[in-house]
Amino acid sequence: MPNNPLITYAIYLTAIILIFLITFNAFQKPMKYEVSINDPNIFDDSTPLYIDGGFFGSITSIRNEAVRLIKINDFNVIFNFKRNFDLNVFTIFEIEFVDKNSELRINNELIVPNLTNYDLIADYNDFYIFVRKDLNLENRDYYLKSQPAVGQFLQDNFSGKSLYSFKKVNFDFPLIADYCKCTTDINSTFRGKLTLAIYSEGDLAISFKKQDLQMYSGQDEYTLKIKDFSGNEVYSKVLTDDGDATNSDKVGYEQQFDINLLQLRRSIYFIQFLPDKFNEYEDSTIKDIHINSNKILIVGQFLPWGQFNFYTATKYPKKISFYSWLKYRNQEIKYLDGISEKSIMMDNDWLDKKRELYLLSDKDYYFSMSVGYIVVDGVFVSPKKENWFNLVNNSEDNFIGQDLVLIDKEKCSLTTNGLSCRKNILVNNGKNIINIRTSKNGKIYLKKIELTLVK
Repeated sequence: MPNNPLITYAIYLTAIILIFLITFNAFQKPMKYEVSINDPNIFDDSTPLYIDGGFFGSITSIRNEAVRLIKINDFNVIFNFKRNFDLNVFTIFEIEFVDKNSELRINNELIVPNLTNYDLIADYNDFYIFVRKDLNLENRDYYLKSQPAVGQFLQDNFSGKSLYSFKKVNFDFPLIADYCKCTTDINSTFRGKLTLAIYSEGDLAISFKKQDLQMYSGQDEYTLKIKDFSGNEVYSKVLTDDGDATNSDKVGYEQQFDINLLQLRRSIYFIQFLPDKFNEYEDSTIKDIHINSNKILIVGQFLPWGQFNFYTATKYPKKISFYSWLKYRNQEIKYLDGISEKSIMMDNDWLDKKRELYLLSDKDYYFSMSVGYIVVDGVFVSPKKENWFNLVNNSEDNFIGQDLVLIDKEKCSLTTNGLSCRKNILVNNGKNIINIRTSKNGKIYLKKIELTLVK
């Protein structure tokens, strides 16, 4: 050992730097662990990566690929990460399977839904677009060749259809030629949840009244949320109880609310009136709505608490449903299909039953409910024809079998015979449990599982 302290210090410093560089470089190079179906140690808990439990079929071949049928819908993949120091490490967990006959959840996050009833309709750099088979689209090859921007493609071809996307979609909404920043009055009353879609440029002014029914004990509140089309929340407010939480059956006083949002970008805005959970059933209403836009839709299920007229347009065949749940509210629902006036009778024979009406494509429909108190569902509607505009419904937060599904290519990619899905997971020193869940009645043939350490 040199006697010069400077030389000794330099040696020690060099050794420390070398150790650091070796450790640092070890984590710069991705380390990959794999469970292949052909691996005899697939369930061996002495290996770093293994499947916990032997709830799989024997090795078989599906379209020349070796796979195993997953026989249960909930199992764990275990990763034993053994290092001499504690350090959280980011990984890419990837699972590849044949067919698309089941949903897949990784650590309770839905990665891909069951696509059995869907067909691929468009392939973009960031998305796969799937459409329900029962929409019976004509000329599917046209859609696969049509490649405008994603948002434009959806608006041009699938107005009125429901959409669920695993990644935000940028919609560049075209100017609506007959848009007017003028007041639209909806002089009706609605009980329970209500969602409005409004086209707006610049600012948005909304006024309405809340009136509690006092049919059930407990406070009666709404949460009002306003979101743009991409799901970004621009406003939120709790509409509080009127001060009477009794079940007196005497309606409360009308609470007035006025909301003004300035300098908004041109977009579609969803106004959601979300009832509280303090009562057995919804116990409040929204009424006398006034909005400074002439382009307004009611999206999703709604319950008119009295007389209500509305309009809807069809590009494809649609199905509208009426659900009668309240006795002694017999009524004739009249509608005009652009040619002749027709009607359906909702009487006690239809109590607690859903009545469906099939609407033909490329038609205007005008409905008149003289009594109300019937749940309406299945289509977008507008108060009047002049309030109508084309819209793809992107308002739902959960997958419920929408007409269109957009798969994020960062999380899933199509393979020759199935899908390969990924999720970023943080692991630490020791035993890491990665939960996999599939549809109860679905089938997944597992091909392989990979886990890559990426720092």
